[in-house]
Amino acid sequence: MARIPSALLALTVVLVAGCETAPPAPPPAPAQSAEPANGTDGEILRQRRGWTVTLHRTDGKPSLCLASRLGAGGANLAFATTAAEGRVLLRNAPTNAQPGTVVTLNAVVEGAEPVNLSAIQRTDGTLAAVMPFAQFEQTVAPFAHGRRVTFEGGAMTQTPRPINLTGSEWAINSVVECRILHLTPPAS
Repeated sequence: MARIPSALLALTVVLVAGCETAPPAPPPAPAQSAEPANGTDGEILRQRRGWTVTLHRTDGKPSLCLASRLGAGGANLAFATTAAEGRVLLRNAPTNAQPGTVVTLNAVVEGAEPVNLSAIQRTDGTLAAVMPFAQFEQTVAPFAHGRRVTFEGGAMTQTPRPINLTGSEWAINSVVECRILHLTPPAS
């Protein structure tokens, strides 16, 4: 039987030991991007009829398009898109839901069909209905064609005043266009 030189044996032990160490832990998953508190936190792309469309970046890369009304008192409505999702946001709504709670909202749209949304209560008080982008345009179509919207639901402590939808068709179209131009990879 042949003997293995001690130097070769020591090298083998070091190499095997190196193979047995655990790989580094993967980086933490990115947190779901919350929408900015107002539309001025990002790069303003367009403004019209009281609506502002902004582009927001995470780590220097475009990550969110947001259409919101600045200076709207009481409950207000915003629309957002990411590369994969669409969002309907109800901010400053009178609700008693705890953060993380899923609530059902019924949007009664004057001049259009009602919209039922499943929304999550966020820590900043925003009710966020998040959906795959494929459902977004169909879901928000009544908001684009209605005059006013009132939100109802079991978590509401009072019915908020109706929200004027003037310019919402432009805002929705602009946030979808922002997504196409800035958040989706070019076709190959």
